[in-house]
Amino acid sequence: MPGNHKRVQLTVTARDTAAEIFLIDDTLNKIAQGVGALSYTVSPGVYKVKLKIGTQTQEQLVRVRDDQPTHHVEIAALPIMTAVPIADSFFSRDAHRDAIAERYSGAPHLELGSGSHIYLCARDLVAPGSSIEAVSHPMRALSLRDRMGTVLVDFEIESERFDGDPSAPLALCMVAVDPGLYLLHLELESGLQVDQALFASLGWHTHIYLLQRYWTPDDRAVDLLNASILMNRDGTFDYSDEIVRLNEVLRLGLVQNRPVLSSDIVQAVNGKAENPMGGLLAAHHLLLRESVGDLFASTVARLLELMPDHPDVTALTLRLTPPLHPTGLSTPPMLRHSWQLILDASTSQPDLVPAYSLNAQIGSRLLSGLPWVVWQTPDLIDSPIILDDDGTMGLAPDPVPTPALPDTRITPTELDKTEAALVQFKQQQQPIDLLENAPAPLSDADIDALLDDETSRAHFVRFTNTPQARVNAQLAGLLKRRGSGG
Repeated sequence: MPGNHKRVQLTVTARDTAAEIFLIDDTLNKIAQGVGALSYTVSPGVYKVKLKIGTQTQEQLVRVRDDQPTHHVEIAALPIMTAVPIADSFFSRDAHRDAIAERYSGAPHLELGSGSHIYLCARDLVAPGSSIEAVSHPMRALSLRDRMGTVLVDFEIESERFDGDPSAPLALCMVAVDPGLYLLHLELESGLQVDQALFASLGWHTHIYLLQRYWTPDDRAVDLLNASILMNRDGTFDYSDEIVRLNEVLRLGLVQNRPVLSSDIVQAVNGKAENPMGGLLAAHHLLLRESVGDLFASTVARLLELMPDHPDVTALTLRLTPPLHPTGLSTPPMLRHSWQLILDASTSQPDLVPAYSLNAQIGSRLLSGLPWVVWQTPDLIDSPIILDDDGTMGLAPDPVPTPALPDTRITPTELDKTEAALVQFKQQQQPIDLLENAPAPLSDADIDALLDDETSRAHFVRFTNTPQARVNAQLAGLLKRRGSGG
């Protein structure tokens, strides 16, 4: 830091109110940080201002002189990584914005129900001279399915294509649906199958924007993991709306698990009556900041007013003070942070997630990456285990089955994986000297101990990423199989 004793008030303002700002001195020490804006008293000299949004960063040098009491720096918009074709983003195209805005003002392509809408936009962008070829169809191998796995829409067939630029194809599909859970299902030629939870709330249009990615070296298709999801009432879209960019900056913060939030941002999001997705993202940023006071409570209360049927909102109520105590959460939420809230709460509330529900089955199959709930679809050739005379394991299924498979029973493969996880868990809990002692085999007593010890079982729930009711069913199934000699 320069030795000049004169002090200057340095203020830095970013265009993005949710951008992280860091102030670094001439010894490369971080001396201040803020979100959206920063004000700090410094000595005259040279400083570095660093801006961060998601994984994108921008740096600039600032010279603070001693002939003024204040010094103000404004930082222009940093291009962001988003599938929404908004200005100041890496993947924006004027032609795409115009086509989407015009088409979204019209009637849906399909009417499968009423009360809600799902609008899907998939694009591809290939740089001139690139060795990568644009996909044959931006929605190739993608379908909309109900929670039972029944195909409702084959997007490659039903979508409307816009091929003005061969290197940047665009496809749109607008579907009127009944409120409830739907799955975006991707089935690739390599055999890989992936599902993403998508909940259509009563009275809302849910917009999903997708670009392309390599899932395998030979399979390039829509990138569900980095989807951009927005919601509004009427289906139209204003790409100049600053709230869209704010939502995307908040999403990118969740991807990095970085709480880029201020009370002003939360109030701005809550004040926008037509922005429930922004409210969901802001609420999780508050939790990342470990702020569960009045601001969090008011955000959740507003979300309950806007879409009380949404599983992500239900998940957030688990962190209210006092918490609400919902039961029977068979429907997966859309956000991975919401799912983690449900998983953690299941350790003290076993009936929170029914053992045979879809929500109980996806944990061990969730794909790495944030912020969405995306999982690898199970193998359909795995048959259910039969241990009792009535073909069950002594645990009744949900009154309304919600399978990810034709049968939701615990399968032999699932029991094999549970047993392998128990061995790993036991080794972590009781480290051994591999040079002197071989690991002890898993015993029935180990399984019984886990069933009886709430603390250990809670650790195992988090270790396997599986809600407690499903863990209980898996452990009971293991004991039955070992007792039957299977």
